Amino acid sequence: MKFLIDECLSPALVRLGHELGHETSSVHHLGMLAEKDWQLAAFAIQHGWTLITHNVKDFRGQKGQPGFITQAALHPGLIALTAIPIHRQAMEIIVKAGMQYALLLGDLINQVIEVHLEMNSLSLLQREFPVLS
Repeated sequence: MKFLIDECLSPALVRLGHELGHETSSVHHLGMLAEKDWQLAAFAIQHGWTLITHNVKDFRGQKGQPGFITQAALHPGLIALTAIPIHRQAMEIIVKAGMQYALLLGDLINQVIEVHLEMNSLSLLQREFPVLS
């Protein structure tokens, strides 16, 4: 599995994917900081990167509307962080939890993992996007 860390997250999080034995990079490391979200989504889909982002609204979508990743008929998956903790260690915990869950599933084709952190509780929700009939 290949993980791509979005620009809204620290590029230092790449280390977590490497520790799990998977190819991992960041928008920063790939020199794509100036790309629009739709361009980044197209790149991730074309090259098989599972995007990890806090930008849930644009990439997953909202209010029943698809986002830049989930509008694709076939995509390599999305790990959507719904809350961003202040502390670096907490951020590492939620990103690593999302990565580990993705690895347990084996692949994330047309899947979105939402990672929720509220108070001291971490939860993961798996959804299929787009919903296949």
